[in-house]
Formats: sequence, C-alpha cells, structure tokens
Amino acid sequence: MAEVNWLILFICNFQARLMHRLRHYNQAGDAMKILNKVLGAAALILAASMPVAQADVVYSFTNPAYSGADLPGVVPGQIFATGTFSQIANGDLQLRLDVTSLVGASIITAWYFNINVDPATLSFANAIDPAAVDASSMLQRNQNTCCSADGTGEHDFAIFFDPSTAELAGGHYALINISSSTTDLTLAMLAGQLSVMPNHTTGFGAAIHVQRIPQGEGSGWFVNCIPSANQPCEPPGEPEGNPTPEPGTLALLGLGFGVMAYRRRKQ
Repeated sequence: MAEVNWLILFICNFQARLMHRLRHYNQAGDAMKILNKVLGAAALILAASMPVAQADVVYSFTNPAYSGADLPGVVPGQIFATGTFSQIANGDLQLRLDVTSLVGASIITAWYFNINVDPATLSFANAIDPAAVDASSMLQRNQNTCCSADGTGEHDFAIFFDPSTAELAGGHYALINISSSTTDLTLAMLAGQLSVMPNHTTGFGAAIHVQRIPQGEGSGWFVNCIPSANQPCEPPGEPEGNPTPEPGTLALLGLGFGVMAYRRRKQ
C-alpha cells in the first residue's frame, strides 16, 4: 500500500514539474491542457483502484437467551454486550469485549467465536487491562470445533474469565490481540463462519455465557443478534462489515482532485 501511495504522489509531482517546463518553453496551449487532464486522470484512477479496508466486525448480544434465563431489565434489541474485531498491524486482529449494561451481579464468563483459520495456530495476548482482568486467568482453546456453547453449537475458540472474581461484569471491557503462527489474519476470515444452535435454522458466529442472572436458572446462553423486523440490533449485530477506502488513499484521491482543480483555474 505504501508503494502505491508513493506512486500516486510521484505522478502528481511529475505532472507539476512537466507543466512548469512546458510553460518555460512557451509550449503550453492545447498540448499542455491535454497532458494535464491525462496525468490528473491517471492519478485519480490509480487511487480509486486501491484495495479497501474492511470495517470492524461487530457481534452484538441482546435478549432473549437461546438457552437458560433471559436478562432482567434488558428489552429485546437492547445491546448488553459486544465483541468487536479490528484489523491491526502485522497481520493481527484485536478483539474488544465490552459489557455495557449487565445489572446486579451478572457477569460474562465465556465468549465463543468462529474463524476461517486453524485455531491451533492462534495465540492470544492481553492488550490492555482496564477492568482489572487477570491475564493469567484468561484461557483459550486452540482446536477447531473445540468449544461447545451449552453442549451444542461448536465454535473454533473460546475465551474464559474467572467467575469467582467477577472479572467481566457490567461496565468492564477487555482487549485481546490475536495472531497466527502460519498466516496473516484478516477480518474476512470471520465471514460466513457459523455454528448452528438448537431451535435455530440460522447459523451464528458468536455466543456468550452469562452467569449470576438473578432469576430463573441463574445463567443463560446468548448468540449474536441478527437484525430482523422483530429484533432490531443497535449497534449492528450482523458481522458483515462495510468496505471503506483506507485513509491514505482517500487523502491522495482528494489531492488528485485538488491538483486538477488548481490547474483548471490557472489555465
């Protein structure tokens, strides 16, 4: 990407230098106008053809539970937890686990996810510890289809938190960096990796286990929310991501337009 950005800047610089020489030798006229348009268009086409960076992949969780007790005080569509994957440097992913609105003593003790890479190659590192999460108690299972959410719905890996210390209670979050020993990880590896849960015809990419629910069975299993007419999700719970141009490419694209506009004013 850096090499391509450099090439775009080179084209813009070459255009400016060549226009200066044409003016110096009094050979502007129509030839200069045509050259100006060609070089400006080349820079714009090159910038527009750059790869796009995928937006974060967000898994959102809300009532009702697919197994066990529902959460009190959380209406369907109200998000009480999110798991957000972001692309970071060196081919790694960062996973942020947010617990936004659990009430009382309720805590999340397990998060389950799927990914299109051999989980045996994955390693996990605690990136930041704002919620007093003990990194030594954070466990992970690194075998494909290793992890059953409530005895069903196999997932590729799971992250566990110690229930005895209430590490991931309401208002807490954790950041975890994920890397692979054999390949660069991308957000695209999360797409379409689904586990089928009981009483559902739709597959789900993620699940969580909430304990200490002050009613019913005392714990519940929840799958990521998929927006529908009967169950809205805010923020979006469908982990598709939206392609967006990289910031550097957007800046260079704007520069190309600016150069063309400036040259038109000077002619």
